[in-house]
Formats: sequence, C-alpha cells, structure tokens
Amino acid sequence: MDPQTALTTNVVIVTLSGVLAGCYLAWALLPSSSERRALRWSENADLPLQESPIADRIVARLRRDAITAAAGAAVGVALCALALLSPVGKDPNFPITFLLPSMLTVSALVSAAVGVRAHLFAPGPLSRRVARPRALTSADYLGFTRRTLWLATAILSLCAVIWASWLLLHPAPSFTPGLAVAALVVGLLGVGGVPLVNRFERALLERAQPASTPIELAWDDLFRIATLHSVRIACAAPGVTSAALLIAAITGDRFLASQIIVWSLLALQLVFPTTSPGLPTRLRPRLQSAPAGNSLA
Repeated sequence: MDPQTALTTNVVIVTLSGVLAGCYLAWALLPSSSERRALRWSENADLPLQESPIADRIVARLRRDAITAAAGAAVGVALCALALLSPVGKDPNFPITFLLPSMLTVSALVSAAVGVRAHLFAPGPLSRRVARPRALTSADYLGFTRRTLWLATAILSLCAVIWASWLLLHPAPSFTPGLAVAALVVGLLGVGGVPLVNRFERALLERAQPASTPIELAWDDLFRIATLHSVRIACAAPGVTSAALLIAAITGDRFLASQIIVWSLLALQLVFPTTSPGLPTRLRPRLQSAPAGNSLA
C-alpha cells in the first residue's frame, strides 16, 4: 500500500472510530444499559443488588463510568487524528499500532482519574458506619499475579527505551528510525506511568470508604478494583506497544508487531477487567440470605 492510500485509509478508520465512540456514548446514556451492567456486576461478584437507594447509586455510578470511558475513547481518537498529520499517519498499520492503544490507554486513564475521586455511598451524619480492622493495600485488591504482570510491563517499557535509544545512537542499515523513535516515545510514557500508578493508588487507598453496611463496603471495594485495573491498563499498554514497535523497527515485520499489540491488549483486558471485575473471596461480606441479581426488575 502506497503512503497516500494508507493515509486516506487511516483517515477513514479514525473517522469511523470517532463515530463508534459517539455511539458508545449514546448507549451509555441509556438507563437500561446501566441497569443491565449493574445486574452483570452483581452476578459476577456474587453481591446482592438491593433496593434503592443502594441500587440507584450503583446504577448511577456505572452510567457515569460508561460515559467517562466513552469520552476518554473519543479523546484518544482526537489525539490520533492529530497524529495523522505526522509521518506515522501514512503507516498502513496505524489503526493497530497507534489508534487502538491510544483509545484504550486514554479511556482507561480518564476512567481511573474519575474513579479515584468518586464516592459510591454517602451515609448521613447519624447513620452507623462500618470499618475494617486494618487498612487495605493494593495487594489485597489485586493479588500477587496482577501486580507482578504490571511490573513486568513497566520493565518492558524501560528495556524498550534503552534499546531504542541505543539503536538511534548506533543505527543499523536494516532498521526503521521512525518506528524506533515511536517506540522510544511510547516507552517513555510507560516508564513515566510507574509513579503515576503509585500516586493513583495512594490517593485511592487513602480515601475514606463511607458505608453503612458490609454490603455497601463490598460494592465500594468492587469499584476500587475496577479503578485499580483501569490505571494499570493505562500504564501497561505502552509497555507492550513500545516493545512491538521496537520489533517492527528492527525486523521490518509490521504485521508481527500489530499481532503482538492486538493479542497483548486483549490479554490485558482479561487480566485487568474493568467492565465486570470479580471480588476476591477475602473481601466478600458474609451474607445471610441475599442472593445476587434481579432486584432492578
């Protein structure tokens, strides 16, 4: 594919992506979509979805989160539209190597930024409060495997930065300088995300969890997990993307790089689910006889 045809194709794909982001936003504004998501979260986490005001607050929070994610995806599309003005806009693999990671990263980052500041419940001054005997850490919410995987992607970003810098300083006749520069920039974003993750986590975990019942506390934990997953996706995606771009810069195999990016981003979505995360057994409240599910019907 010649550069001009690739640019035209990329313009069309970016435009369609903007339309899809708008459709997702319209879907998020529908009350029924948030109600269905609330039921799915309830079933997946095995938490009861009680009558209002608890159910109403959960549905409202999910609706706001979906709107935020759609807005973040739209911002990612807008950034890619600006990137079309640069030489990467003529890359035939632009939709996979730049558009898809940008939409996912920006959407996850915006969702995490909003989730850190959001309070799910607001008990009155005379309401009783529930509290834990100790403060929880990210290990309580994420476990060892997820924290280790994210650390591995951060190390991958650092290695990509070092390797891309070395290639640019010692150019070989077979490598592509433009892709090496892209790998360097994306890798620097991944390295810069490490302190960002720590800051987000500290802000989230130090925030109070106002709750009147163990069920409310468990639901708040569930949304905390979704926020922690979002910020980790936002900072892990640059790691795999920079590594794939570096492989393409060295080997010239852009198809292989695009496959690495697609499958890696799908794997991150499975490891760090944000649409319906589960709740670890150690955080589940002891329920007497309150099955999860259809109180919204």
